[in-house]
Amino acid sequence: MGGMSSGPSPQRYYQVLGLPAGAPLSAVRQSYRTLSKRYHPDTSSLPPEVSLRRFQELQEAYAILSNPSLKATCDAILRDLSSCPPVVVTLPEDPPTWRPFSGGEMFVLVLFVITFGGCGALALVMAWVQMG
Repeated sequence: MGGMSSGPSPQRYYQVLGLPAGAPLSAVRQSYRTLSKRYHPDTSSLPPEVSLRRFQELQEAYAILSNPSLKATCDAILRDLSSCPPVVVTLPEDPPTWRPFSGGEMFVLVLFVITFGGCGALALVMAWVQMG
């Protein structure tokens, strides 16, 4: 959180907060409040290591963009870069989390097991009849 020279690009700070470059300070605050509830390790449904990493990225982005002078520096850098071709950056998706089966999924799973069990039993009966 020390400064911008060793951290991500200014555009990345806005992306972490889910905001367009140059978003106003009020939007930065609102996005931080919303996302901090989502990614805080104590309240997130994500795996602890993922939520901690996301929360730390969020805190770093907010520390930079909530400081008016640092935000002005970021915005100036982004204005200077606006003449360059855009770079597409994709954020990693949240890893899938385990969830219990729904009633419909359980029903289909039971039908699946019954069908394959019946096919197996039928194969055994047919083999027994042909041998005898």
